[in-house]
Amino acid sequence: MKIFLSPISGKIARLEKSDISSWQGLVIEGIGSDSKYSARILGIRPSVKTGDSIEKGSVLGSTQDPRDQFNDLSPYLHIELYLNGKRIDPTKFVMEKIKTRPLIHPGRNSRFNFKHNRLVSEALQLEKTNKHDLAIEKYKQSLNYPSWESSNTYVMHYIANNYAKIGAFKKAVIVQNNMLHILKQELNYALGNLPSKKLGIIAASNSEQSLRILISNHSLNLEAYKSKKQT
Repeated sequence: MKIFLSPISGKIARLEKSDISSWQGLVIEGIGSDSKYSARILGIRPSVKTGDSIEKGSVLGSTQDPRDQFNDLSPYLHIELYLNGKRIDPTKFVMEKIKTRPLIHPGRNSRFNFKHNRLVSEALQLEKTNKHDLAIEKYKQSLNYPSWESSNTYVMHYIANNYAKIGAFKKAVIVQNNMLHILKQELNYALGNLPSKKLGIIAASNSEQSLRILISNHSLNLEAYKSKKQT
């Protein structure tokens, strides 16, 4: 575990904490000569509080080790950089400001064999044998475990679809509505905006194009469920 020093002078806008994993982080908004920048940093356990003013080089917190929960991932920090409120490529900035840290791909050789994935696989097998009630419960269990940096909206669609297969269309509508709400938040993130705190600790993101396609297709599914039709 190492301390992490702030790459900019700024004010702590908010702290980040995952609801289903130990992953934490923060958002810092630049001040003074750094006022055009803001940063979202994940993978540190903050030692600061929301509202604190921080000088460049001050301690923000201690670095975390994802191997506590994801033993096939390398330790790393996730840094998003925003220029005048829009996300930009942070590579040059990071290389200049944090010269001692190498740029890595922590999951390149990862098996990503997480408990979430195992539960989803088990649920898919149950679904194939028409055990939809059991599949729904297994899918719900998978939502209690992190899927690393991606959201689990696809699982929510599986749940909605299985509800529809057993005729529980009201429940299907509720789940599908919630999934679409999250996809729209992800679209806002894909457009370069700081993600809503409601998304929790999400770093990886679908592209704007793919999210628009997902929202369009899942909106049609929602209308089908409202009409008591399976998809």
